Amino acid sequence: FVHRESGLPSPTADYTVQEFMKGIRNEIGTDRREVWPFVPSIFARWVAWLKETRNETRFIRDRAAGILAFIGALRRGEVVALKRKGLQVTSKGILFELAEHQGLHITDIERGTKTSQSETVRVDWQLDPLLGFPVMDWVREWLDYSGGSDEDFVIRTTKGKDVLSTPISARKIDRLVKAGAKGLGFNPEKYGGHSFRAGFATWARHIREKERKTMIALFF
Repeated sequence: FVHRESGLPSPTADYTVQEFMKGIRNEIGTDRREVWPFVPSIFARWVAWLKETRNETRFIRDRAAGILAFIGALRRGEVVALKRKGLQVTSKGILFELAEHQGLHITDIERGTKTSQSETVRVDWQLDPLLGFPVMDWVREWLDYSGGSDEDFVIRTTKGKDVLSTPISARKIDRLVKAGAKGLGFNPEKYGGHSFRAGFATWARHIREKERKTMIALFF
């Protein structure tokens, strides 16, 4: 404002400054805003869109990133910061150890159970049958395909069929969701990286409500 009033060019219009600010947004993201949820029905269509528009490497990676964000109710920063040593996949569920910058805590998805140091919530459902997705298989496929050591990031950048060592940016999660939303005919401005987390919360509330109504019908 001061520059403009003085008849001087704004420093924020400089290409170097714009690229620097773009890098900051890519690294740490921007303030969270309300977005529409990626509920399972939309998620399934998004996966189909990925398969049509991505090469094999990016398809397997992006599908894994989406399903991890969804079932773990993870923030986009937690998805990109997740390391292989912090992800354990079993026949029963997935154990997440999230990055310290988000506060070190454990998220355990097993038979619909989400556990952290501060809170435990147990819901009686099986993730795979209710979602209709082979959750653990999708995650395992990417882990096997990408390879790496325990210190490597789970969701990494790619070049052709090669998986590189650097993690994707938090902003990339946003772009991935928005592009998918646009490809499916939705308004991309209504969706973002938080749509996976919001989708899980919406779906979980729906399942709980169905269980509550079932119990009422059985006992009253």
